[in-house]
Amino acid sequence: MSLSISVEQVLELPTVKRGVPEVIAGAVNLGNPVRWVHAGEAPYIGALLQGGELLLTGGRSIGPSRRDEEHLVESLVERGAAGLVIELGSRFRSSPKLLGAAAERAGLPVIVLHREVPFIAIAETVNRDIVHREAALALHTADIRAQATRLLIDGAGVGELLALLSATIGNPAILELASGGVAFQITHRASDREVSAAWDTFRRQLPGAPDAAVHAIVSERRGEWGRLVALAVDAPLADADRLAVDSIGQLLAVELMRGREPASFAARRRSDFIADLLSGDVDSAEAAVRASALGFKQPVRGLMPVVVVPQERTDAAPPTPSMRDAPWDLVWRDVRDALEREAAQVLLGHHRYGEHMLIVLGLRDTEERATLAGRLAEVLRTSTLARVPGAPPLVVCAGPSTHSWDALRAALHATIDAATPTSRSEARPWHDVTVPNVDRLIWSLRDRPELMQFATARLHPLLQRDRERTTRMLPTLETLCRHGGRKADAARELHIERQSLYSRLARIGELMDADLSDPDTLAAIQLALRIRTVLGERG
Repeated sequence: MSLSISVEQVLELPTVKRGVPEVIAGAVNLGNPVRWVHAGEAPYIGALLQGGELLLTGGRSIGPSRRDEEHLVESLVERGAAGLVIELGSRFRSSPKLLGAAAERAGLPVIVLHREVPFIAIAETVNRDIVHREAALALHTADIRAQATRLLIDGAGVGELLALLSATIGNPAILELASGGVAFQITHRASDREVSAAWDTFRRQLPGAPDAAVHAIVSERRGEWGRLVALAVDAPLADADRLAVDSIGQLLAVELMRGREPASFAARRRSDFIADLLSGDVDSAEAAVRASALGFKQPVRGLMPVVVVPQERTDAAPPTPSMRDAPWDLVWRDVRDALEREAAQVLLGHHRYGEHMLIVLGLRDTEERATLAGRLAEVLRTSTLARVPGAPPLVVCAGPSTHSWDALRAALHATIDAATPTSRSEARPWHDVTVPNVDRLIWSLRDRPELMQFATARLHPLLQRDRERTTRMLPTLETLCRHGGRKADAARELHIERQSLYSRLARIGELMDADLSDPDTLAAIQLALRIRTVLGERG
């Protein structure tokens, strides 16, 4: 639906056709929108116009000189007139060639009527049509606003508003953050890939960028929050579509200024991208475009995946909020801000399955991999203590740095696979999953029954004894192995006299029929304990 009628559409009206219209200049601009039709013969009539008018005249007020004709054209172009219609017979007996030449040079449509037509009939017909269009647009806009308001009353959020807008205008709608990147994107018929590519050309103002309707979302207190953009990807944007963007944009501004959902939308958008990357739904080129739309500046020398998981706990600690819940939002913000201050590019997103935070770091130099991993772990530790008291320690697993988004997919999968066994390992600032590790080796062989059979056979006598007694001896053996067989260090950690430890170890040796002073025996027991820890008691 369009607010205006074009000059070309006016010429198709029966009332105008009765005048036998002929276009003598400016044919390329017959699509000019007509805001109003005005008839007049006053000298210097151009100065009375406000723009968008189609002027009807008999030409009686046009002076006899060539300069008078040129002046009329210049004044109409200066005031933004849609076009000029001249009825032959009063001032001009035939098509005015000088006036037509001047109009052609200026791009002003000029039409002559070879037969007399009452100007009042043309003006009434066209202006009535324009008024009807304005009324219809007002009703249409009011209906959209009413639908959006009902959604908000029913508890809907920003996503539902954008979905309503996209369905109404038949085009994708994008909510962009003022700081850069896309908070949310709703597609219509075009794929997410096509919309992301179109958005990239529009954002960078490249040749061939699609037409767009833009509504800035501004707060008196915070300044510009961002902007709502509708892209003409699936269909041209009409006047009604632009009004709809403004109407929804105004409601969005109210919701977003109340702090409703912008952070969660940005997080969801990043999570969707990383999930699509993991699933192989995006190729390397599309991944670069979508990452750029999310604020990940290109190019970078390396891409490093990092997976953060809670350390597995065996104590009966009270439950803490999921890493997807609100208290953790501040932790992830602290991480992003700290790494961006180090000039690193950062993308964070939750794994669709499991309690994993997936992070992609853009490296300026592959040599800074260890530095950034250490910095990330440090910020996580201090921020978690401050923001989420009582939360379990977080395990930071840094994967290999890669040079393409395709290679990053495999690196992400490998890092995710390494996170589960690593979460059961001894605590350390961060874990480099590119370094061979016994726990990860055990985890990679978890489907082999021989592993648990070995662990059970090696530890069975001691486990059986602990199940039948109130005092447990397994922790003593675990402590000895943790200290590499050094009895003095083990006794110190257990807070017992060395002689008491000797007695316990002698009893353990008898139960297991094992010489705990033998390095090979101790190594086998230590492996059995690691298998039990990594795979769980039941394997």
